[in-house]
Amino acid sequence: MTRSRRTGKGEATETGPATRVLFVSRFLPEPRSSGQKIYAFNVLAQLVASGFEVEVLILAAEEAQRSVVLRIPPALRSLCPVRFMTFTRTGAWALPTRVPLSRALRVASVVFDQLPDRVRDRVRAVAPAVRRAGGDHLRWYREPSDEERAFVKRRARAFSPEAVMVNYAFLAPLFDDLPPDVTGVVLTHDVLHRNFAARPASDPDAAAAAVWTADYEAALLSRAGVVVAIQPDEAALLVDLAPKARVITVGTTFERVLSREPTARPACMFVGSDSTANRDAARWLVESVWPRVAAAVPGARLDVFGGVCAAVEGAPDSVHLNGVTAGLDDAYAGARVVLVPLRMGSGLKIKVVEAVAMGVPVVSTSIGLQGLASMVAAGCVRCADEADTFADATIDLLRDDEAHRAMGAATATYYRRFLAPEVVYAPLVEAISDAR
Repeated sequence: MTRSRRTGKGEATETGPATRVLFVSRFLPEPRSSGQKIYAFNVLAQLVASGFEVEVLILAAEEAQRSVVLRIPPALRSLCPVRFMTFTRTGAWALPTRVPLSRALRVASVVFDQLPDRVRDRVRAVAPAVRRAGGDHLRWYREPSDEERAFVKRRARAFSPEAVMVNYAFLAPLFDDLPPDVTGVVLTHDVLHRNFAARPASDPDAAAAAVWTADYEAALLSRAGVVVAIQPDEAALLVDLAPKARVITVGTTFERVLSREPTARPACMFVGSDSTANRDAARWLVESVWPRVAAAVPGARLDVFGGVCAAVEGAPDSVHLNGVTAGLDDAYAGARVVLVPLRMGSGLKIKVVEAVAMGVPVVSTSIGLQGLASMVAAGCVRCADEADTFADATIDLLRDDEAHRAMGAATATYYRRFLAPEVVYAPLVEAISDAR
């Protein structure tokens, strides 16, 4: 496979073997899933579209804790080779080479219930220590195990990549095992020490803040040659954390549907995975914001999509919980306004970018617009942090056709200037091209 190598300005400079990129992750990138999976998939798709030879390595897959078999997303399957550390590929499926821990724990629970009382009491006495000892093995943000490092080292030796890209900073220790001429690239997603510090005490990962200090994250990033920030505000922070690395900003984008006519229905939508931030947002939206909207706009409808639906209880008839769906194109086509009521979180809110790419006006909190201040300036989105002002901004866009058309037109202009793929991914294509 060959490709025309290009500079950041797009001029062809030479023709030669394709630059090889080994992408290492603990979860499967997918085009229709949670934000981090969409972001990773979009990066991979653009690398392939730019002529790079890409191979994906999946380590101890997070999905393996919940599933006995994995279905490889068709879009990923057709994009590039995918190899697993603890699964064997069989067509569209990956079968485990060992029993998933979650399944083993369920079996152990059944066995435990059948034990004599005195034995169960002894097990309970040592359970906390066992839990503490085994906990690090389950945490998604853990550093690579010896087995994971050996797996990547073997595959890197066979594939001979010019660059190895890891999905999140906690996998950066993998760079220690690579030849010095291989460029290590970290796809950060977040400034993780700030992410963990901002989590409420009730969040399962809040305890990570004790380990994930700025110094700890800086030590991980010091191993990288290229650090990829997901938005410009975080890029400024990462420059301080990784002063010797090449820090670039690479967001994400989606194909724009230019033929879509805005709907006249007073319909809103919210999309979210089953995360702490999304659960909080959904409850606040349904309980504190939506009643004001529904009272002011006859026939107003709110469609909620994704795993976050499980967190919504006692929703009124005007709120429709659609769960996880195969695609959202029809949902965007039927929505007049996209709502992003996030009150916690960091990184880039993929749902905002997708809505603007689809040409749908957005009402968001300031948390949802982190790193996206240019969207506010361009008139693509409205920002409101209080329940009443958030509701009023939504009501205005449901009622005012002229304001709605103006925002729709602003999304088209913004897309051409800032969200076209050749604009969004140019820094990454240039940085990895330079790895040769």
